[in-house]
Amino acid sequence: MNPSPIAVISGKSTINLGSSVVLVASGGSNYIWNTGSVTAEILVIPLETTSYTVTVSDANNCNAIASKTITVLTIPDITISGDTVICSGESATLTASGGTTYGWSNGLSTSSIHVNPQQSTIYTVTVTNDLGGQASKTITVIVNTKPVASINGLLTVCLGSSVSLIADGGISYLWSNNLNTKKISLMPFGDSTLTVVVTDSIGCTDLTSATIVVNPLPEAKITGENAICSGSSSTLSASGGSSFLWATGETSSVIIISPLITTLYTVTVSDSKGCKISTSKTINVSKIPDLTIMGPNQICKGSSVVLAAGSAKSDIYSIGENLDSTICTNYCMVTNPEVLVHWDLNVCQSIMALGTHLDYSEFIPIVSNSNCISINAGNVHRLPGNKHSCTTGPDGSIAMCIGSQKTCNPANVDFNQALRFEVFVDPDLTGQITGLEFYEQSPEKFRILNGATGPNNFAQKFILRVSKNGEFIYYSDSLTSSRIWELRNFNFTYIDNFRTLVPANYLFELIPYCTINNGAVETIWDIDDIKITGGCCQGTSKLISSFKWSTGSSSSSIAVKPIENTNYKVTVTDCNGCSYTEEHEIKVASLTADLGLDLMINPGPTLTLSPMITGFSTCSGDSTATNNFKYLWSTGATTSSIKVTPVSSVFYRVTVTDCNDCVDTESLTIHVVSGNLGNDLSNLVPLPVNLLNLKAFWNDRKLVNELSWSTSSEVNNACFDIERSFESADFEFIGKVNGSGNSASVIDCVFNDNNISKDGNYIYRLKQVILMIKRPTDSLFLSLFLDQKI
Repeated sequence: MNPSPIAVISGKSTINLGSSVVLVASGGSNYIWNTGSVTAEILVIPLETTSYTVTVSDANNCNAIASKTITVLTIPDITISGDTVICSGESATLTASGGTTYGWSNGLSTSSIHVNPQQSTIYTVTVTNDLGGQASKTITVIVNTKPVASINGLLTVCLGSSVSLIADGGISYLWSNNLNTKKISLMPFGDSTLTVVVTDSIGCTDLTSATIVVNPLPEAKITGENAICSGSSSTLSASGGSSFLWATGETSSVIIISPLITTLYTVTVSDSKGCKISTSKTINVSKIPDLTIMGPNQICKGSSVVLAAGSAKSDIYSIGENLDSTICTNYCMVTNPEVLVHWDLNVCQSIMALGTHLDYSEFIPIVSNSNCISINAGNVHRLPGNKHSCTTGPDGSIAMCIGSQKTCNPANVDFNQALRFEVFVDPDLTGQITGLEFYEQSPEKFRILNGATGPNNFAQKFILRVSKNGEFIYYSDSLTSSRIWELRNFNFTYIDNFRTLVPANYLFELIPYCTINNGAVETIWDIDDIKITGGCCQGTSKLISSFKWSTGSSSSSIAVKPIENTNYKVTVTDCNGCSYTEEHEIKVASLTADLGLDLMINPGPTLTLSPMITGFSTCSGDSTATNNFKYLWSTGATTSSIKVTPVSSVFYRVTVTDCNDCVDTESLTIHVVSGNLGNDLSNLVPLPVNLLNLKAFWNDRKLVNELSWSTSSEVNNACFDIERSFESADFEFIGKVNGSGNSASVIDCVFNDNNISKDGNYIYRLKQVILMIKRPTDSLFLSLFLDQKI
């Protein structure tokens, strides 16, 4: 009997659901499984616990049976959660579930793992459940390349400047200041750091930061004077940086300026870091006073004139009118002047037949006092002896008329004939006379009320002069008179001397002059409705702080009596310290009408006497007609020359007047003698002395009449006898001056007449005495009229 084979089944006894297992039978040569397989080895995938049987037969057909139970374990239900797509540099958390134990391909054994793959990576987890069932699952973590964030822009700026930053590297941006644009602009006030998060198209982000450094601005400053005078220069210095650029284009730190008007100067200061700032400085330019010197520019020797510093615009005298009074401390000006005094002249009662044309008591002023100023005024009047009349005024009422002066040279007018009115101002504050107005005319036909009418030798000009407490403060001449009634206005608003803090007396003088010389008998000038305006204000400063004349005077006007051409200068300084100097030349005419030397002739020849005129004044450089001379000979002739045929010794005198009414009287004696001189005019014999000049004037310092004369040659001259006549009385001998014998050079002689006791007309003559022989020659006569002695 053959032994039965020993059947054995080898292989796993426990598998997971879904797993396969290989069962291998042994012990025989033939195998039959209950699955129908006849191979020793079978692969089975049981879905549940299953027993597998195999019948094993050997070569003897002996059989043996073996069984094996395959326990099928339940497979865990595995889930893996977590980010499967991350950006480079990010981590992901993978969490497996469905079992009790876990084994990851990276060696970790927790259900959750944190991974930081540098590239896309597959992760496998094996999960074991409570029954021992296992399952594995894989997950791929995809790693996307991260964007590279960048910030471009100027990262160093100056305070106050704006900066633009541009982010790059993505499609969207979020800045730390909550802006979400690619480009941002901002103005940082200090150092600051800005961060931007850049996101690409797949959501990956990158973060970068930029620090902005803010440099402080330089401390720019301009130093220099704040105010200058027009025409002056000033230095401005800039500081606070290393380079400078002025609005004028200059690049130095120091510039010299000469603005004509108030100007704003700006400089841009830069430091070593390129930061810059601008600063400005206003330079106030004070206008210099609009200055001129008013007064005659041609006078006759011996005349005195008044020069006034000011500016004239038509009839307006307004020194300081261009001055900006707002920059004068404590200065005030009356802006709403009132009429302080009014002379309506309507009660004119001048009746020539009754002699009342010398009485001015009817011209009573109408005075308006205010709560800040007390006003007193006198009547409109002339000095005693000067007449006036009544005429018809501009509105048909009564006006006043006076006579005019013939001279056209304002230096020759007689102020004793002026029309006068006075105003006394007593202010509580600063009192101010702001203006003068009146109606005036010099009509072509005059009309005296209740009297004559007819052609008028009318005045072409008039003069206004004002004095304050006896000192001249205003003078204006050559004011054109009107042929019909015209309102004249004078503005004193800007003249300091018309302002006063203490009681002051103002004297106004008006003189019509320069008649047309039309042959009419009357020379009448009319005036009506005189008004003086003014008021009060608070302030004690003066617009003009000082006047300084070349004569040393500090008044606004001066009276001068030059004896030769003289330049007068005045420097005016205003309240801002600005000064201006003006010049005024007075040309002094020393008119001489030289008839030559006395002559000795035989009877018979006819001579032409014509004076050689020198030292005359000129009235017009364009019109020679206005520069004509007037002649009056002792013969009564008015021509420039005369012809004479003396039969005996004769004295001839000529008076010459130039266009400025300068006058000179010269004389000539022609001695007719018997002898052998002949009648040939070439044989005229001059006297032994060549007399150049003879002058005489009242010396108010020495209280004498001072005579002086000069000779260019003397022949056999013993002496000069000086004779004097008073008011055309007989001549008397008063002294002697020794001669020089024979001389060919100029000799000057002087004689003082100390015995002057009366005012009047003094006539002097010289008698030349020849050595050993005394012979009167009556060589020259000269008249000197003394209107006062001091």
